[in-house]
Amino acid sequence: MASWWIIGVMTYSPTPYYAEVFAPMPGRCFRMVSRGSEGGGPTHCPEPPIWRGTFRAPNGRRYRVEACEGHQPPAETDR
Repeated sequence: MASWWIIGVMTYSPTPYYAEVFAPMPGRCFRMVSRGSEGGGPTHCPEPPIWRGTFRAPNGRRYRVEACEGHQPPAETDR
């Protein structure tokens, strides 16, 4: 389920990310998204990154990543 944001006169709907697949590359949103009706597996999220920070993968390892508005990882809480 995608969330919707109104930015000025543009409507923004982030593409749901593809499972827990990600690729931390400079200048690109780290989330991989489904190609939709094209098939063939995941591709990089086409939205420009607006956030830079760390992401903790399911295995516990941290990565420095960039994300678009819709794919920012949740803030971590102290354990």
